[in-house]
Amino acid sequence: MPVKPAKQDCHECLDPIAWLLGRWVTEDGHGSYPYTPSFYFHEELEFIYSEDEPLLDFMATAKHSNRSLSLYERGYFHMPNPRRVQLIGTHNNGYTASEAGRYRASIKQIKLKSVTITAKPDVLRPYVLKTRRIFKLLSPNTLEYKRYVQTEITPMTLYVRGIYKKVE
Repeated sequence: MPVKPAKQDCHECLDPIAWLLGRWVTEDGHGSYPYTPSFYFHEELEFIYSEDEPLLDFMATAKHSNRSLSLYERGYFHMPNPRRVQLIGTHNNGYTASEAGRYRASIKQIKLKSVTITAKPDVLRPYVLKTRRIFKLLSPNTLEYKRYVQTEITPMTLYVRGIYKKVE
């Protein structure tokens, strides 16, 4: 059985993205897609160190202006090396995705692209085929988030954009 590193050692590899730590709440969140009406959303993002693992736990809860259903995403970030970032996430809409990308220290930005996407058998169509997302720190307490989606009937298109304020 492998020996777990000390908590401090586990989290040192996450230092390049530690600016995500805490809870963030939308100040302005909006979205649109070719076959849906434009909408606003309220979302909370939370990033915390995973206990005794070199991971950054990620939780998102969103309320959509056009639906009563809450949307959830849970997952974790991992940094296999100082410039590579991976995110594994699962959504209550039936999708699970593995994403990989790069971190740019000079502008505090993470860009991710889907590597694999799986869906439960009864997920609604059109199916999501690929995703991209960008997290960018605009100021110490302001985060910009963009998510792009490609489905079986649409090209890669900006789906949501949010500006978040750090609250914790």
